Amino acid sequence: DPYQLYFTSGTSGKPKGVMLTQEIVSRHAVGAITEMRLCHQDVWLHAAPMFHLVDAFAIYAVTAVGASHVIQPTFEAFATLRVIETECVTVMNVASTMISLLVINPSLRDVDVSSLRLVSCGGSPLAEVYIKQAISAFGCEFFMSYGMTECCGKIAMSLLSRSQRANCSLETQFRTVCTSGRPFAPQELRVVDKNGENVTKGDGEVGEIYVRGLTVFDGYWHELDVKKVVIDENGWFRTGDLATIDMFGYIQIVDRKTDMVLVGGENVYTAEVEAVLCAHPAVNQAAVFGVDNELLGQIVHAVVVLKADFDKLIDETVLLKHAREYLSAFKVPAVLNIVEAFPTSGTGKVLKNVLR
Repeated sequence: DPYQLYFTSGTSGKPKGVMLTQEIVSRHAVGAITEMRLCHQDVWLHAAPMFHLVDAFAIYAVTAVGASHVIQPTFEAFATLRVIETECVTVMNVASTMISLLVINPSLRDVDVSSLRLVSCGGSPLAEVYIKQAISAFGCEFFMSYGMTECCGKIAMSLLSRSQRANCSLETQFRTVCTSGRPFAPQELRVVDKNGENVTKGDGEVGEIYVRGLTVFDGYWHELDVKKVVIDENGWFRTGDLATIDMFGYIQIVDRKTDMVLVGGENVYTAEVEAVLCAHPAVNQAAVFGVDNELLGQIVHAVVVLKADFDKLIDETVLLKHAREYLSAFKVPAVLNIVEAFPTSGTGKVLKNVLR
């Protein structure tokens, strides 16, 4: 029987109720303990919502090893930094939007976050500039997580092995940390082309992520027939996420299948366009999606939130000029809007369906 029921974020459609058994939750906790090297001396900060698996998995993993919980009722960047300092927090897992807000907060240079040993970030891609700032500011091990509610949380993580830290250059280590990661311990992972075959590692081909393992969900609430559609006869869960995979088995998410924009027959991956926009020093957040167009099928539409210091100095033309320097013409947004804030879910994910 189902032990827990979590609803998906609903960032691109109607949320689904994901049923998880107690066995699945326990297996995920053991995997998290092993991967993140959790122990009784750790102090975990629950800054992300505990009603969602971006943080809920830690309730079980941290308790299992006898570590300490620090609960922050509502995330606010300055308050979170102060809690890290006063409670000597050692580990936390937060959404990408939270990391970007933490690293641009002016108070970061005035607080002591040296107690941190490990920070995990997930929920959506994070621009490299923010990853670099996070590593520099927190001074601890940092990694990206890729996961889904249907897999009880984590699917992949960009944690470096001892061998990689000892033998790889700093540039290679940084590039690896910026990926979406290698398979989480209890999971198997494939990247599959449109013919159902594994893509060749390292050639940059984009395929859909298939996952199989000990923490894959038990079905959707009141939609049991849907499970037959998303899980094949061999137990592989079709995630709907598109990615590449490198020679070492680390994946890089490029888009949701439903979010990919088809411009005049050319594929545009929204994560690539968002990363270019976020690389501009004035941009805090960017969201990209497709809009129907009679001539081209779809066009690229971008929405950005500027950093406070730039809100009166930058306009759309400046950002579009920046995009043209780094993107092929068909990938450059046909429309770009600047807004004060994005609509987000309870876990901090941008609600593209609302923006659309």
